[in-house]
Amino acid sequence: MNNSASNLMQVNGLSVSYPIQSAKLFSLKKQQFRALSDVSFVLKQGSTLGIVGESGSGKTTLAKAMVGLIKTTHGQISTAENIIPTRDIQFVFQDPLAALNPRMTVEQLILEPLCYQDSANLNVLASQKKLKQIMEQVGLEYSQRSRYAHEFSGGQCQRIGIARAMISEPRILICDEPVSALDVSVRAQIINLLKELQNRHGLTLIFIAHDLSLVRFISDELIVLYQGQIVEQGDTQRIFNHPGHPYTQALIEVEPRPDPEFERQREHVSARRQNQPQTSELACAYTARCQNRQMKCMHSQPDMTSLSDKQKVACFYPMK
Repeated sequence: MNNSASNLMQVNGLSVSYPIQSAKLFSLKKQQFRALSDVSFVLKQGSTLGIVGESGSGKTTLAKAMVGLIKTTHGQISTAENIIPTRDIQFVFQDPLAALNPRMTVEQLILEPLCYQDSANLNVLASQKKLKQIMEQVGLEYSQRSRYAHEFSGGQCQRIGIARAMISEPRILICDEPVSALDVSVRAQIINLLKELQNRHGLTLIFIAHDLSLVRFISDELIVLYQGQIVEQGDTQRIFNHPGHPYTQALIEVEPRPDPEFERQREHVSARRQNQPQTSELACAYTARCQNRQMKCMHSQPDMTSLSDKQKVACFYPMK
């Protein structure tokens, strides 16, 4: 990643809350579930931003808020002047088959985004040339354009989804766990394809995943989310080599290794403690699960502080 790259998007203090039903039958007070809380970061041109965290941490909520698919409660999202969200930011979804209309041919699926843009004025010859080009780039044969999604494998369906996202020539591609539904043997092919497309088109990627090894391989910078809050962010390799937050360390420690002997011998870091302390509403969100908690953690929330010029962490007592 080029450190001098321009900023494509800046997120400041982003919060997303949903109304929830009160446990009290006649309560008039509306309760809110905060899915994201005060999230801030910068997305640079040509980089890959990895977003990790366990299920329910707010990863997909953040991605949808960035493109306006869900309404934000607080905060601001600023983009470069020439960024048009409906064209320049596209999604690649988790379930490739479910994301494709079964009644449409591959040709219709891939070309459909152009129907909502100025490019819809392309003549038939130009659109077919563009279709052939993008299908070849993602590893599909142009002769397959009249077939339907159910006739393809999961990996091929994801290639169709990527081609559909790329046909409008976006500048930002959000990949929401794009390989989690695929066989292990196919995952590397899709990851390599995304990197090839990034190099070819100068794409900026946002890569959301549970598989930390994939995130470490593909991303330049990393955001670690816990209960809707960023607990650590910065250079990917720096964070993996020297995790600053206990939660980040727990995620890395429990990540499976392709070595049975190592798995049998290593001691996993417990991410949860049985004796959970009583905490105030202002407590650090990770306090009840933290092995390093102190009294201060139970009564106040830590601000994001710098461990180095490449790493920030929200923790009173970061890992050494």
